[in-house]
Amino acid sequence: MAKLLRAGIRRYLHSIIFWLAFIATAVIAYVSATEAKGYAFDDMYAVISFVINAILIVMLVGREYSDGGFRNKVINGHSKGNIFISELILGVGAILILCITFFAIFFVITSYIFTVFPTDLILKMFFDCVLAHLAFAAILVTICCWIPNRTVVAIINILLVFVMVFGSTAIQAKLGQPQFFEEYDTTTEQQVDENGKVHYFEHKVEGSERLRENPAYIGGLKRTVFETIDNLSPYGHMSGYITFTYSWFNYEHSNSWEENGVQYTQTWEDVAKQIVENEISDENHKDIENNLLHSVVLLLGVSIIGYLGFRKKELK
Repeated sequence: MAKLLRAGIRRYLHSIIFWLAFIATAVIAYVSATEAKGYAFDDMYAVISFVINAILIVMLVGREYSDGGFRNKVINGHSKGNIFISELILGVGAILILCITFFAIFFVITSYIFTVFPTDLILKMFFDCVLAHLAFAAILVTICCWIPNRTVVAIINILLVFVMVFGSTAIQAKLGQPQFFEEYDTTTEQQVDENGKVHYFEHKVEGSERLRENPAYIGGLKRTVFETIDNLSPYGHMSGYITFTYSWFNYEHSNSWEENGVQYTQTWEDVAKQIVENEISDENHKDIENNLLHSVVLLLGVSIIGYLGFRKKELK
C-alpha cells in the first residue's frame, strides 16, 4: 500500500492537470469571494468546482486504468483491493487540497463575516462543503475504477455533474412547494375622485379565509424519496448554503435614506446583525448537522461499494 501511495503522489505532483486544477481553483476562489463582497456568492462557481474535480479524477485515475496501470500493479503483486483504496485516498486527497485552497482564499477575502455571523455555524457549513466534495470525489474515483474506457468515463463524469446540479435544483423547487394555499373572498369598492375618474379597490372579506390544497405539492413516499436524494446530493448541500447565506457577503453595500429631514444609513453590519437575530435559528444548526451526517454516509457508502465492486473486476 505504501508503495502504491508513494507512486500515486509522484503521479499527481508531476501531472500538469493537477497543477492546472489547483490554479483554476485558486482563481475561482478569488473571483467568487471578490464578487461576493459586492453582491453574493454565485452558484456558478460551485458548478465549476465540481467540473474541475471531475476532469482531474478522469485524467489521473481514469487514465491510469485505461493505460494499463491497474493491470501492471496486479502483475507486480498488489491486490485489487489495495489498488482501489490507494486510488481512493489519492483522489479524495487531491480534492481535499483543492477544497482547502478554495476556502483558505475565500475566507481571507470574506473574513468580515466572522465578525458578526456565528463562527460555529460557518465552520459546520465549511466541513460539510468539504465532505460533500470528498463524497463526490469518491463517486468519480469509483466510476473511473469500474470502467476502463477513459472517453466513456469522461462523458459519464461530466454528465454526472450536470445531472446532479439540474436534478438537485428541480427537486428543491418541488420540495419547496407549500402543501396549502390560503385564499379568501374579496369585495370591490368603487370610488370617484374630484375629477370624476372612477377607481376600484378590492377588500378582503373578513372570516372568508380558507386553505386550498396545492396540486404541485409532493407528499407521501415520493416526498421521502426526493428528500433522501436531496440530502445525499453534494450539490444539494451547496445550493442550500448558497441560498441560506445569500445576504451575508455584500459588504460593500449600504442603504441610505432620508426621513423627516434626517439622513439614515444602514451598513452591512446593521443588516448582518438583523439576519443573525431574525433568520438564524437552532433549526438551521440542526439541518447543517444532518447534512454533515449525510455527507459522511455518502462518502463511506460509495467507498465501500466501490471497493467491493472493484475487487470483483477482471482487469484485462
